Amino acid sequence: MVVEKVNEIDKIKLVDGFIFLLRNQLEETEDESKRRKIFDQLRNLFKKEVEKSNNKFLMDTFNKELRNLFWEEIEKVEDSIYRTELVDELKRLLWEEIKQTNTDTRIKLVDRLINLLGSEIEIINDVSIRIKLFYELNDLLDGEIKHTKDIDRRLRLINRLFDVSNDEIERTKDFDKRKDLLDGLVNFLNYGIKKISGIDEKINLVGRLINLLSIEIELANDIKEYKRKIKDNGKIMEISTYILHLESIKQDYVVLKNKFRKDRILKGFLELKNISIDISDKCNLRCKICNQWKDSNKHKKLEFEDIKKLMDQISKFYPNVTLEFSGQEPLLKKDLLFKCLEYGSRKNISLALSTNGTLIDKETAEQLMKFNLHHISISLDGFKEAHDYLRNKEDVFDGVVKGLKFLVNIKKNENVNTAVSVTTVITNYNVDKLLEFYHFLNELGIDSVNFNAYILDNSYFFNKRATYENNEFWVSPNKILKLKEVINELIKLKKENSKPTTTNSVKQLEAIPNYFVEKNKFKKGTCFAGNNYFHITNFGEVTVCGKGPRLNIKDYNLEEIWEHPNFKKTRLDVQNCKKLCLNNCFELT
Repeated sequence: MVVEKVNEIDKIKLVDGFIFLLRNQLEETEDESKRRKIFDQLRNLFKKEVEKSNNKFLMDTFNKELRNLFWEEIEKVEDSIYRTELVDELKRLLWEEIKQTNTDTRIKLVDRLINLLGSEIEIINDVSIRIKLFYELNDLLDGEIKHTKDIDRRLRLINRLFDVSNDEIERTKDFDKRKDLLDGLVNFLNYGIKKISGIDEKINLVGRLINLLSIEIELANDIKEYKRKIKDNGKIMEISTYILHLESIKQDYVVLKNKFRKDRILKGFLELKNISIDISDKCNLRCKICNQWKDSNKHKKLEFEDIKKLMDQISKFYPNVTLEFSGQEPLLKKDLLFKCLEYGSRKNISLALSTNGTLIDKETAEQLMKFNLHHISISLDGFKEAHDYLRNKEDVFDGVVKGLKFLVNIKKNENVNTAVSVTTVITNYNVDKLLEFYHFLNELGIDSVNFNAYILDNSYFFNKRATYENNEFWVSPNKILKLKEVINELIKLKKENSKPTTTNSVKQLEAIPNYFVEKNKFKKGTCFAGNNYFHITNFGEVTVCGKGPRLNIKDYNLEEIWEHPNFKKTRLDVQNCKKLCLNNCFELT
């Protein structure tokens, strides 16, 4: 070879030139057999230079080039056997370098190997090869988790191992193999949870495992039902035992998750993120599904100076908090509202507004949009007939839609970042047209929508003798099937990232039909109201879902309120709340 006949000074230039020439040929050649010959030449050249080089920098450079060469070729190769050969050789190269270094380079090499194995598992069709790669990746992640001292990296690796195992469980059709994979994941997480320091991270990981176990229990029950139909009694017994085993594990983790939540409350591992504040004690509507307009307290109301003091604290000590101005109807106190928004925006606070939308004319919309609020949330409970009936007043719907159009047009024409959102309460009066209503919101240009299930004892007509059966707003049994169809379609649209964005989680949407059907035994999970937000009444009292802690912002600063023993007690009371509701401040188990 010509490279062998020159002195050392010119050798690097010749090698680089030869590599450049071969790389160009490789890129221009589409025929796989010809590509393979050129690739082999390049590979041998790199390997030879690595073996002969005494210069560590050059050696590292050639090694890096060789790895990149393999990566590029693996992505282009269609022959599965040849691709497997290349992957195996690249794995060997990476492992050789990993063993020789203990620096940051090692972490980068390990991460590349993890990505290589992960991407191959995703595309490989041969089950035996895929399983082999899965266990390689599993062992690699397990070893790195035990090896690394970096807490953040360890958490990423634990979650990656969970994802890999979860994906493999979903791909595996064989019942016994699924059992083995799931048992392996559970055993690993028993170790992994102990290695995570953050309480929120622990809760998240345990929650993911609970979800996985729930899916597996549902699938096992389906298999059991099928085996019953074909009278495979031996398998039925085995599956029944397995289901009991899974349910026992799930219950243990539910208990553990609740323990972590309690620790988070008692030990103060909580971050305040949202505050809502009532600046008005009056409403211009008399909604049939709301009780608030009947509440006329005689306490001294908040004044601008009280709210200004609150915003000063938020700006200085809680810069990540969003402050939402709410009711009863905040636009009835427009002067106070705009004075607060003006001051809050100057303090760079994230501000928001919750309103019934009836008082938004063009001028009001223009004033609101100039503050660049985080969001404006407007209540709209379906089309005209349903909405106006629930609002107990004619022609309300038309006015609200007009206000929404003003906001959307200003947002679009003036490039404002404020999210225009709608909140809709699901009742017996809007179920039939809920999906059409969703598409109507899209036509209006609404950014997001949140669906709340109707709560019986929030109603104007509620009394202690009220029942679900005689309440006109509770979704009736003959509409449950329609509700399920609508919810399934909304979930599909959410997963497709359709507009408007549905802010409910998939899990919450899935729970809505059961909420209306199983009202006496519905398990909503643990309520976390108070863990990251609280509400302030129009006279300054801090409450969480009406349960306390009954501390007033006129008497305490934000930090004192957030850390107060009364607030910790309130959080525990709320967490154990048995009230039937399906609002966004809870977490399904």
